[in-house]
Amino acid sequence: MVFDRFFDRSNSEEVTEDMETEPATQATGDGDSPLDSPPAPQSQLGETYDIDEQKTSSIGGKQAITETTQEGTVAGPFVREMFEAGVETPSAPLWIGYDKDPQRGFREVPLRFDSLFRHIWITGTTGYGKTTALLNMMVQWAYSGYGFTYFDPKGRDSRELLRKLPEHRLEDVVWIEPGSTTHEKTIGMNFLEVPECETREELENEIENRVENLKAVFDTSDYWGINMEAITESMARAMMKSEKPFSIIDMYFTLLNAERREDFALDVEDPYIREFCLEIANMEEETIRPLLKRIKSWVENSVIRRIIAHRESTIDFRDIIDNDRIVIVRTPVENTDIKKMVTLGVMRNLWSAIQHRSYERDTDPDPYFVLCDEFDDIASDNLDVESMLARARSMRLSVTLASQYPSQFDEDTLKAMQNNCDNLLAFSVNDVDDAQLLMKRFQGYTAEDLISTDQYKAWTKLPLEGGRYSEPVLINSFPPYPPLRSTETVDDIIEQSLERYGTDPLTDAEILQNLIYSDANEAANPTKILDETMAEALRTVQIREGVREANGWVEVTAVDEELVARLEKTEPEIDYAYEDLPDVRDASRLIEVDLQNDEIVARLTDEGEELVRPKTGTVGSAGGTSHDAVLLDTEVALTERGFSVEILEQDGSEQPDAVATHPDHDVVFNIEAETTTPDRPAKVLQNLKRAHEEDRIPIFVVRPGESETQVASRVENILSKPLHERSDGTEQFYNCDEIVTFGGGATAHGGVTAVRPQTTDANRTV
Repeated sequence: MVFDRFFDRSNSEEVTEDMETEPATQATGDGDSPLDSPPAPQSQLGETYDIDEQKTSSIGGKQAITETTQEGTVAGPFVREMFEAGVETPSAPLWIGYDKDPQRGFREVPLRFDSLFRHIWITGTTGYGKTTALLNMMVQWAYSGYGFTYFDPKGRDSRELLRKLPEHRLEDVVWIEPGSTTHEKTIGMNFLEVPECETREELENEIENRVENLKAVFDTSDYWGINMEAITESMARAMMKSEKPFSIIDMYFTLLNAERREDFALDVEDPYIREFCLEIANMEEETIRPLLKRIKSWVENSVIRRIIAHRESTIDFRDIIDNDRIVIVRTPVENTDIKKMVTLGVMRNLWSAIQHRSYERDTDPDPYFVLCDEFDDIASDNLDVESMLARARSMRLSVTLASQYPSQFDEDTLKAMQNNCDNLLAFSVNDVDDAQLLMKRFQGYTAEDLISTDQYKAWTKLPLEGGRYSEPVLINSFPPYPPLRSTETVDDIIEQSLERYGTDPLTDAEILQNLIYSDANEAANPTKILDETMAEALRTVQIREGVREANGWVEVTAVDEELVARLEKTEPEIDYAYEDLPDVRDASRLIEVDLQNDEIVARLTDEGEELVRPKTGTVGSAGGTSHDAVLLDTEVALTERGFSVEILEQDGSEQPDAVATHPDHDVVFNIEAETTTPDRPAKVLQNLKRAHEEDRIPIFVVRPGESETQVASRVENILSKPLHERSDGTEQFYNCDEIVTFGGGATAHGGVTAVRPQTTDANRTV
């Protein structure tokens, strides 16, 4: 038989009974003695398994299977020892299963270590043992001290893996989970970042590798063309050679209009690249649009946007392979664009690092392993599987690809896997086409043999000496390696990994603020915000000192105090140093500075006057001249009393007329100028409601009526109890001036607009 030849055993060997069951506990002493709990089972490294053993079954005298209370069936003590043997023998075989037979007993099934670099292909339908096989493989490599990268598109099994890794390998875990809102930190990856290089040739190689990676990430059959490739190449080369820390999101905002493209081109130092960048600046928008369309879908996706906006990578792929890191890429998202982009980004950068390592060393480098579960979900032409599989062998990179539906791969990918994955482990599949395709490897057996294969059994050929393979064999896969820790500890492990290798997630404000070529950048620039807020603070001080109308000089110390108070309330995220404020003031086009009576004083320039002039807006909700006059008078009155007031430009959205803060009160005040709304009580109540929902205090401002308090009393009455109650006891509510709709209104499918029949000559609506 195949196993006898493989292990060099003869049929004359004594064989033990096929299956023996041993309880997890046993009685000691006399019949009245309680059961003694056995010592908790431990790994070879002394770590306690997180299991409650019930019974262990032996196969051929080997304790192969253990039943537990919480984890179900797990690998028995003998199998665990096999998996952990790599601690002493790193180049031990990879154990993938066993054979049991009444005559031959228990036979372990290994893949020889040198055969692993001829790659592994695992297939099978869900629930038949494919993912368990992957997890068991990774546990063995972890004990052997090797590094590996695991792509988990489903997002379920990577967390389970963290329960199984030996304690001493947890510091090597690099957790990549783009878009997660569960964790405080995330991995930063800049696809345009180039590592430090000792020579120009080395730098050029790194740049070209990243250009190819970027084209692979961008390339889709829907958009890709000659112009798109040429633009991507030159823009990427220019950005990677620049001293500025560009990211992919900068490419989008730079390409977005001709003026920015020209500004970028003029900044390019390499004259040969600059020439084509200038040509890009002059291209018609229709020529640029395909590439913009591709990146636009990423920029507008909040998850991808936060991936491509990082300016500094927090992980170094060369460090990962040189130091045997364990990279776990978890992408449990429905968006296939995200899955493929992250997979491509990690895989191709990892492959670049593997190749670069091979160029430097004359001796064999340490092995590194890559495993892709659900490979049919993330495979693409741009992954360049054929080249990677063909060349990885000589670079000591072993690739394991797991899939459910082999017949759904495109022809080139399938051919590459068939030609380069010499180790096939085929669990049962449901589809006849898949079964026929796979069983071509196993002569003498049919598609029906594979379809009818039981759970946790797989067809394979065993690697022999001299690069030969055995006849087809049907093996039993091992149960899962038991966990070493509880499910509750997994999040702590992830947080510790992200603390070591991650960074704070980018906010949208930070992304806009850091853009290198963008109008949005100018709007969010911290220096610009400081400059404009300083001008507004200066105007406030002028009002307090009664010199606003003449644009009089005021001391800068008072301006700086007002500026600090404003920033604390309205722009707390702005990072600035107090000692830098004189430099901001001196460089400002909004402020004029002078020295008078040994005091530094300032006033607004014409440009500053225009900037700080209150603008109430032109939309209907902005009010008219009388409304603006009330606001300006209110601003003066409150400012003189120590408030900082900002009159808001109305844009049609729900916002107050102005807001105010005071250093003695830790609250924001909503200012509502009520010039016409006293005749529209519902509007007054809506303004009150808005302030309440925003946790602010409303200040209602009115002009005097026929008497000093007439209008103010009217507003007070609207805001006070009781409700208007008729003589018959019914309560009457104020009518809003908006139409009441349900489900989008009468013009929407299934929507309703509320109306009330006209009963008098008055046109009253609900």
